[in-house]
Amino acid sequence: PLGIHILDPYHKQFVQKVDEGDEKRTLLKTLRTTGQYEELAKYCKEFRVFDLACVDKSDCVVWYLDTTVPTIGSVEEFAWAIRLKRPAYVIVKQGKEECPLWIFGMIKHNYILSSLDEFVAEIKAIDSSNHVANCSRVKNKGKFKAEYDTHWEEEKDKKDRDFYIIPPSEQ
Repeated sequence: PLGIHILDPYHKQFVQKVDEGDEKRTLLKTLRTTGQYEELAKYCKEFRVFDLACVDKSDCVVWYLDTTVPTIGSVEEFAWAIRLKRPAYVIVKQGKEECPLWIFGMIKHNYILSSLDEFVAEIKAIDSSNHVANCSRVKNKGKFKAEYDTHWEEEKDKKDRDFYIIPPSEQ
């Protein structure tokens, strides 16, 4: 009913796929510990490009942040989404009060949530009414439409939206 497609970084929607599964992570860690940095960099550049391409394709980015898990790629993906003027949400596993301080400087605090239920409620409210999202980038007119984001303005008749989900990272 909401017309949302999930762009999952672990199940990319590209013809050429990049493997980021457990076996690949084990290989990458082995390359790192054995000093095979050129080979490691080759693989890492490949999945970095594909993950950022998912952000490029997305209409909205949702970061599920576990503050106990160190992450670098997720931060870059989130920052890239903001630079592209995509609506960007953070769902903090440990609750909004544990959100890293830097993120409060990146997005409005209303887009920092403590649960998936809060996020779903926000999206349903935007989709079903004239509710204005808590961000100047998003306004609703029965479906998602950007107030000033040229990415959405060019696609204003698009019926479905692509959401990129940034999962907790594994180092």
